[in-house]
Amino acid sequence: MRAGCFLLFACGTLIAQNTTTTTATIVGAGYATPQNFIKAAPGQVISLMVYGLDPRLDQPVTATGTPLPFTLAGFSVSFKEGNITVPVPLLGISQQPCADLYDVTAGLCQWLTVISMEVPFELQPDCRGCLRPPIPHFFVVADAGVAKTMIAALLPPDNIHITDGCDTTAPLSQTATCGKIVAHADGTRVDANHPAKVGEELVMYAFGLGRTDPLVTSGTATPNPPPQLPASQFGLNFDSTTNAAPSLPALLASPWFDYTPLPPVYVGLVPGFVGLYQANFTVPPAPAVKPYIACGGSIASNLTVTLFTTNSFDGAGICVKPQ
Repeated sequence: MRAGCFLLFACGTLIAQNTTTTTATIVGAGYATPQNFIKAAPGQVISLMVYGLDPRLDQPVTATGTPLPFTLAGFSVSFKEGNITVPVPLLGISQQPCADLYDVTAGLCQWLTVISMEVPFELQPDCRGCLRPPIPHFFVVADAGVAKTMIAALLPPDNIHITDGCDTTAPLSQTATCGKIVAHADGTRVDANHPAKVGEELVMYAFGLGRTDPLVTSGTATPNPPPQLPASQFGLNFDSTTNAAPSLPALLASPWFDYTPLPPVYVGLVPGFVGLYQANFTVPPAPAVKPYIACGGSIASNLTVTLFTTNSFDGAGICVKPQ
């Protein structure tokens, strides 16, 4: 069973800061805490946040179809590795004054430019166990073909991010709100008013789950039927503690051969969308020692579902109807 998806596209929130530049500075990319590099898997949809680019947009500019363009509103992004340069497909560009965020009189910035993009699927991920020397790689932002700034990149095989209604430059359906996106089979979002039931199969939407076989050409919509990923390369962790954060199983402290995680029911790209994945899972019964407590008031979730690999993890808190 595969549920429908109401997500148009979503991109990352503020992370990386500070890279050498003469005219602009990348101050954000992806979904994590501030750092001086991008961490994203091939095929991952993220945003770059850049200060210092020429302000000229009163309204966001978005790609009108697929294949996605490599230039929007005069801006472009490329991936550089040694002598190799790969253009990056763009989903949207937006600009806004940043006077409320930083002291403009100090010369830190005048405008914030958010560039939504898909990391090319065709890029080979980093190989931590290989004996070959690492090759530095970078994302370069250009305006009218002139490079303005760049930032170093890490390309793990996967970099799981469960999509959130508050992801930067995320045009969603009219009913979308902040929070991780988990849906019933009919596409209705799971929340306190529409709780899940034990034994029900739900769909969790994500970016950054890695390359598929066959590959989907970067910047193009996923075909139907879509490429799948082996569900066995992912694990699930269920925590019925109220309002719990995503977490790895405590058993992962033991050797892998002592513990086989429960895999999702299905993992694959979502047909008709760019770089969007779905992971289907079945809602388990709560442990007798920690039963589901009805959501409401201060209880925003009573089950946190974490999707993980040996490289990354992320999860979503949902509401399950008590038994």
